[in-house]
Amino acid sequence: MPKVNHNRIRQKYSAKPTEREKQFHRWCIDNFPCACGCGCPSEIAHHVLSSMPEKRWRRDHEVVVPLTAEHHFDLHLGNARQIEAEWGVPERAVELRKQAYECYVL
Repeated sequence: MPKVNHNRIRQKYSAKPTEREKQFHRWCIDNFPCACGCGCPSEIAHHVLSSMPEKRWRRDHEVVVPLTAEHHFDLHLGNARQIEAEWGVPERAVELRKQAYECYVL
């Protein structure tokens, strides 16, 4: 069967992060506290699922914020968009991405 050409403008979504994106995730976790504002050391890179003009696809590996495991769990148990808005998560994700490009992490 011939391969279908969908004439995609953007690269097809990849669920697996590249090595560069994994390095960015580790950089966020190692260098920044939990994005909720509690000040605790972060443990997980949370992928922001809210719509943002900077995102390439729904689970963009460059649009993440560091969270503690507890806060990450709380976020997914509750209304994620509301909690993200309260904590300023989308804005923080954009800041971190910009910093990562300035520091040559991304």
